[in-house]
Amino acid sequence: MRMLDLMICMDSANQHLASLVGLRALSIWCATHPVIGFKGWKQRDEDIIQRLDLRCRPCTCHGTNHCRYGNYACRKIDVETIVKQI
Repeated sequence: MRMLDLMICMDSANQHLASLVGLRALSIWCATHPVIGFKGWKQRDEDIIQRLDLRCRPCTCHGTNHCRYGNYACRKIDVETIVKQI
């Protein structure tokens, strides 16, 4: 992991592991939200990709709930957005 320039993750556990070795992590958030407290220690806010335009987030704390609207809009993040951030 120390050999990486950047880790791309969608799980906060991997973001925390990256933090342990001082690695920058680009994290993708869907149903959960960094304000709940799962953001990696010393990870940059600008390295968080999420849909900010959804009032229904966070809809789960641990990613175990189903979408109450059935459309899973929080998962609709363009690949271009991720590539641009990298």
